Amino acid sequence: MLMAVDLGQFSRLKLLRAFRTLDPSNNGYVEAEKIKTLLTTHGERFSQEEIDDFLNFAVDSESGLLHYEDYVMQVTVS
Repeated sequence: MLMAVDLGQFSRLKLLRAFRTLDPSNNGYVEAEKIKTLLTTHGERFSQEEIDDFLNFAVDSESGLLHYEDYVMQVTVS
């Protein structure tokens, strides 16, 4: 289960900036498949269980999109 953490304002902005680099059209969302591909092919690879947990929490089940501003607000403490 994902829990909210206190990243501080600076880190919250860094997290938003990171998601925005994945959204060059500035739509406010990233496709779940794009996130899944990145988590399995770049940097420290995530396990399938970690990916499933993350996507189940972060991605809108109807649209298949991760609305990253909503996600960042859910996982950070203001």
